[in-house]
Amino acid sequence: TLIAFDGVFGADPAQVPPGASIVSARLELAGTDTGDPLALHRMLVPWAEEAVWDDFGADGIAAGSECLAAADASAAADIGTVAFDATAALAEWTRDPCEAYGWAVLPGGADGWRASSSEGAAPPRLVVTYAIPAVQTLIAAGETWRFLRGSLTLPEGWEEPDFDDTAWEEGPTGIGYGGGDDATVLADMQGGYLAVFCRKAFEIADPAAIEGLDFAAVYDD
Repeated sequence: TLIAFDGVFGADPAQVPPGASIVSARLELAGTDTGDPLALHRMLVPWAEEAVWDDFGADGIAAGSECLAAADASAAADIGTVAFDATAALAEWTRDPCEAYGWAVLPGGADGWRASSSEGAAPPRLVVTYAIPAVQTLIAAGETWRFLRGSLTLPEGWEEPDFDDTAWEEGPTGIGYGGGDDATVLADMQGGYLAVFCRKAFEIADPAAIEGLDFAAVYDD
C-alpha cells in the first residue's frame, strides 16, 4: 500500500504551520481483514496517485531503495483501526516539506492485508499534534535602520557588530524607490546604483533562552 497526504503543511487552520514542533503523529488505516504484520516505511521518491507496483522496477517497492530501509513503525494487520506512529516522519518533513512523499506499508510475509482506501467508507487519517514555539519580534516592519547608498564606497568590516555606523543615513523601512510603498525614498537610486547596505542593532535580554533566529525581508526588483 502507498499512502500520502497533500497539503499537510501550510498556513490554513487544518495544516501544520511553519515553525511548528511535532509532538505526535498517528497514521490510522481501517483494516477489513487480517494478515501478516505490517511495516511503515517512509518513501524516498515521489509517486503519482495512479502508480502501480511495476512503476518502481522489477522488484517493486524495495526497502532501502524506493523507501527507507528501516521502518518508521510496525503494527499488527487486523480488522478495524490499525495505527502507526508517524511522529518521526512528520518531524523530519517539517524541516523540508518537499520531501514528504508519504509511506509504503509493506507486509512482513505472504499473507496480505486489505484496508479501506481514500475512496472507501473509512479513508486513512493522519492525526498530528504540534506545538508552536513562543515568538518574540526583535525587529518590526517600519523600524528605523541605518543605510549606505550603493553609490558610495563600502567600508571594510561594515557587516561586523562593532562597526561604527553613526555616519550612515537612517530612515524607516521600506527603503528604496518606486511602487509608492517605501517610507524612505532613495530618489537617486534609479539609474544610479543597484545596492543599498543596511544595518540594524537589536538587544536580547537572555541569549541563552533563544533557540533560533529567523530573518525575513520583503524585497522586489
